Amino acid sequence: MAKQLLLKNKKDFWRKAYPLIITTIFLAFSIILIYNHELWVDEVRAW
Repeated sequence: MAKQLLLKNKKDFWRKAYPLIITTIFLAFSIILIYNHELWVDEVRAW
């Protein structure tokens, strides 16, 4: 009985935490890549 409760709580935890973890990883990589992005000629020129 206690084992089933623990598994249910783990499932509930991961169901809520997984999207937040994935979003955090995505944002971290995006910020790093944007910060290190080298500008191309057409991006530097003023329109």
